Amino acid sequence: MNGSVSFVLCVDTEGPLYESLYELFKRVNALFHINLEPSKTTLEKLRLGEIPLNGMEDAVKKVVAPDINDRIDNWDGISRNIRFSKSDEVRKRLLDDDGNPVIFNWYICDWVDFTNNPRRKTIGLNGIFSNYYDFFGLKDPLNPLYFHHHGIPYSGYSNHPCKNWSNTKSHIIKLSATLLDYGHFSASVRTPIMAPDINNFLDQHFPFDMSNTSADTDDQPDVINRRFSDWIAAPDDWSIYSPDYLDYKKPGSMRRHIGRSLQLGSRYGNLTSDEIQKAFVKANTGEHVLMSAHMHDWKHITGIFPYLDMIDETRKKYPGVKYVNSTAVEAFQHVLDIKTTSPATFKVELTDNIFICKSDKDIFGPQPWFCLKLKSGDFYWDNMDRFNDRHWQYVFDGLTVPLEAVERIGIAANDFSGNTTCKLFNLNNNKLLPVKAVHGEIEKL
Repeated sequence: MNGSVSFVLCVDTEGPLYESLYELFKRVNALFHINLEPSKTTLEKLRLGEIPLNGMEDAVKKVVAPDINDRIDNWDGISRNIRFSKSDEVRKRLLDDDGNPVIFNWYICDWVDFTNNPRRKTIGLNGIFSNYYDFFGLKDPLNPLYFHHHGIPYSGYSNHPCKNWSNTKSHIIKLSATLLDYGHFSASVRTPIMAPDINNFLDQHFPFDMSNTSADTDDQPDVINRRFSDWIAAPDDWSIYSPDYLDYKKPGSMRRHIGRSLQLGSRYGNLTSDEIQKAFVKANTGEHVLMSAHMHDWKHITGIFPYLDMIDETRKKYPGVKYVNSTAVEAFQHVLDIKTTSPATFKVELTDNIFICKSDKDIFGPQPWFCLKLKSGDFYWDNMDRFNDRHWQYVFDGLTVPLEAVERIGIAANDFSGNTTCKLFNLNNNKLLPVKAVHGEIEKL
């Protein structure tokens, strides 16, 4: 049996990113516990390794390198970058064995509830998602939209890392707002930082996770000390695994599948020719392999060209291995031999003040994602009452939310094969009116 390599190109989609010279030096000083005064002259010397730093010269050079600091800091630049990403120059640079072009998997992060914003990120619900909806819509097979999230640190700074999602509800509000305003829910997720609470949350909703970045740390101190990016002990052989309840880095008995995605043009953990070779060698034994890499939308698209060329050079050495440009969902389906099925169908009704939902098949998690948009404009999420694997209900009253306060109800779920079902309903005189989301506006089906 011939093996295959399914390549999943991920984009951490976060909008424009600005960093001043002062902020760059502030970051370098914090990372390496040094005290350098910001100046262009000092920056050039650091890039040449001309300032003695007790053996840290090469590690610092990676942080301040020009290609690493290639950032787009405004939406005009992002828009030009996206338009270029759709060109034949990009998409046909690496056609797969069936002649299919490069696919961009956009993992979208909206920045919500951050109180300090020195990187001038676009803040607000659907602030990033709305732009990419305008670019691609929801059903572009070459540009699927998925979920990406950064937790909110105690400092409130949008550029500070955060190791938990549980102290705030921004991830819940983001998922709810995107469903209620755009009719979108994701079957795949990427998160830059994993921890037990995040691991457990993801396992309730998303069958396919592209978060594993197990790779060389390239002497970067914040990765070596395993503080904010601890994938060091996770599988690094391009295998897919389901995580352990106590340790997400270990294979275990949880439900979702985790794939490995290395970086493109970063200060550490990049896709290399050796890593590409590893994937094709494995596939050459007859296995199907998911190989993934990720970049940011604030990096110029041309930065991926050397990596696409490396893949092309390697694939020529393995003519018996089929090369596939893939969406994340299709890659997991193919490598894990998951049979595609029809999405779940929800039958819903509102009896007095009780919302009832029944599914015609098992869903991935214990319950659908259930959320509300109130007439006040607020977004709410809640657990439903679970009767069995396919039957749930929610009671609207003074102990939850009065029905007369609700403008819209959203319900969504994935199944085990990665199909997503989304349903939206407006309320009118306590009756459910099915609706669909179109460019942020709701119209009747």
